[in-house]
Amino acid sequence: MRSYERVEQMLREFGIERDLYSEDEEKAKTIRKMARSLDGGEAVSFKELAEEGVEDFAVFCQYKEDKEEKALEAIKEKILELIPEENENHTYYVVVLTDTFERKITAKQWGKNIRNAIKKKVKCNLSQINYQVLSYYSGDNQRFSIDIGKRMNVLSAPKGGEDASSTIASKIGAYIYTAKLYDLVEMYNRVGDELFRRNVRYSIKDQLGVETSIKDTLENNPDNF
Repeated sequence: MRSYERVEQMLREFGIERDLYSEDEEKAKTIRKMARSLDGGEAVSFKELAEEGVEDFAVFCQYKEDKEEKALEAIKEKILELIPEENENHTYYVVVLTDTFERKITAKQWGKNIRNAIKKKVKCNLSQINYQVLSYYSGDNQRFSIDIGKRMNVLSAPKGGEDASSTIASKIGAYIYTAKLYDLVEMYNRVGDELFRRNVRYSIKDQLGVETSIKDTLENNPDNF
């Protein structure tokens, strides 16, 4: 799926979830154009798509630049251009889209700056401004290269070994190897939590306190990590 197609999907889901938009053929075309505009560096709003009587306003912008300060000012300027002068809305949704986890962290830090700029222009309460950062990652089909060094550092666990029965062991194949932390960080930066989706512990979160214990060891007893 191309980046603008992922953005299109996010716009549609955002609008439907907040009752800002209902699907029809013409509006679907408009959403598609908005996604392409965002991918091209413009900011867009839901104003022309909103149903009659909707009191909320939503504006979207995409963060794709690497220079943080320059990107913040450019995004803030684009957002303010679309925000109406008068305080005529119940809630102002301000959404910044990012394509990497690293940019997501950076964009989250801009919230106070952007909300204060909107408050100054519209003369509304900060509680009326809902600032969000949403990410669309590159998907599952991209390739990554990991330097595993010598082959002796790799263990293969093919499906259905000698001891495999009709249990889950007969259905799972795996590779176990050492890897550089840099490579793993680079992968996470590109795909986010999708990297861990097939890990059984990902779905149960930290119900057993394992992650908390790992973090505690890393912070307080790094020699034992």
